[in-house]
Amino acid sequence: MYDIYENPWLLFSASIFVLVIVVMYRRIFPEKCRFWQLIIPFALMASAFGIDHFVRTNHEKIGLVIKQGVRSAVDADMDLLAPIISPDYSDDRYISKPNLLNSLGKLTTKANIKRIKVRQNLITIADAKASSKMRITVFMQPESDYAPSNTLMFIKLELEFEKIDDNWLVLEMQVISLNDDPLN
Repeated sequence: MYDIYENPWLLFSASIFVLVIVVMYRRIFPEKCRFWQLIIPFALMASAFGIDHFVRTNHEKIGLVIKQGVRSAVDADMDLLAPIISPDYSDDRYISKPNLLNSLGKLTTKANIKRIKVRQNLITIADAKASSKMRITVFMQPESDYAPSNTLMFIKLELEFEKIDDNWLVLEMQVISLNDDPLN
């Protein structure tokens, strides 16, 4: 089903249709022309873009969480990462949220990341749970501890999210492959 919150074009198309109907009505019945009749389709157009701008969908909220995670990795700022990690975080490698933040803090400092580009991001949402399969490219500074081997890394990640109080938080993170070599 088409969602007007995800995309403004359905409501915009409906406003064009309403505009055509109003113009035809005004031509057929010129004695019943009123100024307010033209306001209806333009109000629909404005509401289409207003809804798109002011209402954040779950996809947009998860996208913002991912952007904040990317920014924290580039800046090596774990204080920026901590609010988007769930208190119930756990995975095979990092047992808890504090372990994750400690390890990622050390890793991002050594890596000296220049920028991160999200190449692909497939988000799937089901009720209060969501998952994201991502492919990212990490560009590192030449003075990085990992630069002698490569200043460019391709990483495939799977993230699990949970919704707590209308906020999406990372519940689990798995690195699937590094430079297209699968990790176990």
